[in-house]
Order: sequence, then structure tokens, then C-alpha cells
Amino acid sequence: FYNYDYPEAVSDVVAWKNYLSELYQPSRLFYLTYSSGNPIMEQALSLDNHNLTASISYFGIPSGSLPTHKIPSLYILGKYDDRVKFCDRIEELKYASKMNAENNVELLTYENEGHFFKKTENLQNSIQKVIQYLGKF
Repeated sequence: FYNYDYPEAVSDVVAWKNYLSELYQPSRLFYLTYSSGNPIMEQALSLDNHNLTASISYFGIPSGSLPTHKIPSLYILGKYDDRVKFCDRIEELKYASKMNAENNVELLTYENEGHFFKKTENLQNSIQKVIQYLGKF
């Protein structure tokens, strides 16, 4: 997405999702984003979440609007994230989930992390939790 503007990046993600879901039907398909990829994912999900099973966001920067997608989502956040206002983001996600019963949001928070993992044990724990999360589907 380096040379794309935001709408082109979102359209490209949706196009790739559609291509992969057609190519690998009936496989399960997930979005996994990190940091600044989150707004693109949230926008793509709000436009077209057809054929997606769930989404996962690591330290996802908010998109500027509440997530409105209707698939299960796991958000992984660090309490001391200097790019994502932790308390505000938690409240936004809880509110979005409450307002839309189909927006099944799960939160995984790390008390001693910022915007990226610094502690190996937390990174390893998050990988285990993501594998468990994906195993539900």
C-alpha cells in the first residue's frame, strides 16, 4: 500500500479478500492487522465482510469511527501504548460491541506493554491466544 491513498488501499484489501475467498472456497478466511493496518481493515470490514470468519488486530490504531463490522474480532492492546489511547480504545470497542450484538469483540490486553511487544513472554502468550482464538472457528 506504499504508493496507495487510503481509499485505494481499502479497495485493494477487499479485492484480495474476494480473490482469495473465491480461490480457496470454502476455506475460512481471516484478517490479521498490526498497528496502522487496523484502520484499513476496519474500513474494509465495514464495506464487505462477506466470506470472512473473523479478524485480529495487534495494537490497532483506531480508524476514527466505531467498528461496525459483523464478524468476531480480537483486539490485542498494550496498556501503555503511546499511539493508541488505551482507555479510550477499550471504551470504544466495548461500546461498539454493545451497540451491535453481531460485532463480537474480544479484548486481550497486556498491562506492561506499549505499542509493540517488548517482553518475549507476552509475544509468545499472544501467539498462543491467537491460535486458540482461531481454533474456535
